[in-house]
Amino acid sequence: MISSALEERLSARAFAVLAVALPIALACFHLHRGHAGDIEFFHRWYLAVKDGPDFYRDGPGINYPIVGVLLVTGPALLVDRLLGHALDLTTYTLVLKSTLVLGEVALILASARLAHALGHARPRSLAVVLYLLPSTWAGGAYFGQIDVWGTMLLVLCAERAIAYRRSGNALALTVALCTLMLALLTKQLTLFAVPALAALMAWGLRSRARPSHWVLVALAPVLLLLADPFLVLEARYFSHLHFVLAHGSGHGALVVASGASLWSLFAGGGAPSSSLVWLGMDAQIWGWLAFAAALLILALRTARELRDPVTTDPAADRALVRSAGLSQLAMALLLTGVHERYLTHAIPLLILADGLGPLLRWPSSSLRWIRAALGVSVAVVSGLFVLSTIEPALESLPILSRPQPTALLALAWALSLLVPETPAEAPPRAADSSG
Repeated sequence: MISSALEERLSARAFAVLAVALPIALACFHLHRGHAGDIEFFHRWYLAVKDGPDFYRDGPGINYPIVGVLLVTGPALLVDRLLGHALDLTTYTLVLKSTLVLGEVALILASARLAHALGHARPRSLAVVLYLLPSTWAGGAYFGQIDVWGTMLLVLCAERAIAYRRSGNALALTVALCTLMLALLTKQLTLFAVPALAALMAWGLRSRARPSHWVLVALAPVLLLLADPFLVLEARYFSHLHFVLAHGSGHGALVVASGASLWSLFAGGGAPSSSLVWLGMDAQIWGWLAFAAALLILALRTARELRDPVTTDPAADRALVRSAGLSQLAMALLLTGVHERYLTHAIPLLILADGLGPLLRWPSSSLRWIRAALGVSVAVVSGLFVLSTIEPALESLPILSRPQPTALLALAWALSLLVPETPAEAPPRAADSSG
């Protein structure tokens, strides 16, 4: 088969070369492109952090947790120190993009590790294909946003949690806990994957944990507070996370910001949530109610899958990684005020959970084929939608520049992932050929 030949050719060395070369090659094209507004805003963040530790209090509206701020500003501050002067916007953009390219390389490497842990027969191929999908690279270094780092941390957290469950190794648990805390400190968007990833770690703790392992779990949240003694905040805030939550973007006050939620079927971008009211509740409240209902359905579905006596260990791991991705997908579909990049964590987690091998095996498993086809469709359409927000040449193409196709395809994908598989459709007990 084509996929088998690809795996034979994609040695560890070839994979490493591709993992580095593909993001760099794409960067040669997008180095001077991207979302000018975000990049200019980040440049102001860098100048504020350069001025001193009061950047949350007095800076230009900084609303990311500390790791996200350091990803935006830290490399520029290092270059600033080496050069001996503040960076102009052009130089800052070069530094930011270089940092994001490194994040893309790390994501490809982490994706291959998770794909291998989940039992896919061609993990390197899957990781490369995942990166080539527009949804992966369009919202990363090309766009100029740091979400790629958050995705990488979530993927690595899942891989290390699985490694801990299988080995009981305390180092694997430590890395899983640290990467989860770092993901939370990167951007608020990562929060929606936490319940499933915490359950993945609990899956291992229930049978592998020693007293020292529980100590590690208890100490992990301390990482969320480590930066606070070095920051200057207003007296009414006990932590920078408290400040960030209190000074959030306020996107939820809009029905749709610039994203592809289901709300885009009912209102245009920029409309206030208060403009849509049913039974005395506006769209923002209905969005949270719908999201809570979706999480309940997802939790029941995942719990049922984990309790199934025929569920193998790899299948249980896949179910929990899939749950993390579906939580992210539900957020992007159901909450108000979403932006165009809000599928950034959902798509990699979901594709890594199920793989793309079913596309090569039709009609052996029609449900899995449909899931894989919908996943690729969402990755392509949503990535092009993101590009249409920063590339003038694509803005005039109605299918690419409108959110509705992405929203409807993502809804179909989510529903297909909630449909239980029959025994004939379920992946084999051994590692399947998803890749």
